[in-house]
Amino acid sequence: MKEKTQRVLGVLMLLAGVAFQIFHFTDFGNGRTLMVFGLMISLTTYVGYAKRLQAENEELRRQLPTA
Repeated sequence: MKEKTQRVLGVLMLLAGVAFQIFHFTDFGNGRTLMVFGLMISLTTYVGYAKRLQAENEELRRQLPTA
């Protein structure tokens, strides 16, 4: 659940940053800051997800019968 929430938050921050810059709701720096933090959240979530999948793959490989 935490992983999904972080992914959604990251994407929303990226989209908000882009929208703020396109429609000039804020100055250039604020939109860029939102985009950077959204990207950071998305990347850290992806790294955690990739590590978890790698650990699960290793566990499944250990369970395979060896011939």
